[in-house]
Amino acid sequence: AAGDTAPAAPSAARGPSPPSAGSVGGVEGRSDAPHPEWCAHIGRQVLKSLPDEANHLARVASMGALPGVLIFALRGDGDAIGAESLRAEILGALRSGLSDTNGGVRTAAAQALGALALVWLNAPAPAAGGLAPATAVLGLLSGVFQDAAADARSAAATAAACMATA
Repeated sequence: AAGDTAPAAPSAARGPSPPSAGSVGGVEGRSDAPHPEWCAHIGRQVLKSLPDEANHLARVASMGALPGVLIFALRGDGDAIGAESLRAEILGALRSGLSDTNGGVRTAAAQALGALALVWLNAPAPAAGGLAPATAVLGLLSGVFQDAAADARSAAATAAACMATA
């Protein structure tokens, strides 16, 4: 019948396809659960698009997407997904978001930092002389406590509280 066509095969440009059956993310039998490598790919695609994104609403949405994809990506094989580089790339993107000219983007970046509190606190120890991710995040958040946007200040305070109670 008209309109009864099979979905197109995934494009290599869109990255790996999620698995179709079995145990995915510890949930037996769910074929629709995201796969860690797939989430890492999505995270990197979002990160790649951020520097050129002119629309503040798209930047806000991107900041909001990053915690979920990073948390799920980190459930996979860290070496296979480049977990440490992905964590650092996301921290860099959120750092940039905190200095965005749009208050909504700064708010979303602070919220994302708080949503990732356990990721920062459980990150491997830095190389000698490096700053621990959790310490770096708290330093970034403290810079937002005096932000012109009240929503950003509130989000930074909440994120810092998440770090303290995680």
